[in-house]
Amino acid sequence: EFGTCNLYNCDNQPYLPVGMTYFVSLGLSDTPNVSTVKMYCPKCENIFLPKSNRHLNLDGAYFGTTFPHLLFMIYPEYRPTLNKSKYIPRIYGFQLHQRAMQYQYEQAGKKTADHRRTRD
Repeated sequence: EFGTCNLYNCDNQPYLPVGMTYFVSLGLSDTPNVSTVKMYCPKCENIFLPKSNRHLNLDGAYFGTTFPHLLFMIYPEYRPTLNKSKYIPRIYGFQLHQRAMQYQYEQAGKKTADHRRTRD
């Protein structure tokens, strides 16, 4: 009813609803009328924004931050096995260094800053 995870390694794992409201001072919160429901994939353990307008209008506090985790504590037989295979990015067969993405973001930020300086 809440859709399935589109990630390749998740094999269309059904989503579970979870209420996620993040306050810097409080961390995760179950405060009503603050945030809409989010979709939790128990296979990859990621949280996604819902695609359906029906879910975009549903208050996240209705499910709270504990629903999927409590469900699997009560019914452990329904817990899917976690993804053991992880996508490893490669270029021409060579695995990228762990800091490669961070370096790319840093360089893009410098390029944007230089472009702003030359424009002004």
